[in-house]
Amino acid sequence: MKTIILIGANGKMGQAALSGLGKHKVITAGRSAADYDFQVDITSEESLRKLYKDVGHFDAVVNTVGVCEYANFTEMTEEQWMTTIMSKMMGKLILYVLVKNTLLIKVRSR
Repeated sequence: MKTIILIGANGKMGQAALSGLGKHKVITAGRSAADYDFQVDITSEESLRKLYKDVGHFDAVVNTVGVCEYANFTEMTEEQWMTTIMSKMMGKLILYVLVKNTLLIKVRSR
């Protein structure tokens, strides 16, 4: 059994991921503290670092979240673009780099 952090377990994709992880210990995380084991903002490096520290040992992270602004391409404001880019692109990059570094440190210290 592995310990898996599942970010966004309450959405449709999160529920699908959760059903496939039944044999593992799943720790949930998301924007709302009331709905999850831990609160996290994937666009914030500090928030992700805190999540990994608070969880302690884990073997993998599954991310199913991302905010996307839906509007006419030519009418989207800079704020709408930045919301989408920070969540859909940068949030996932930050998450990946931190997970990679966190898990590599754990493997090397064994």
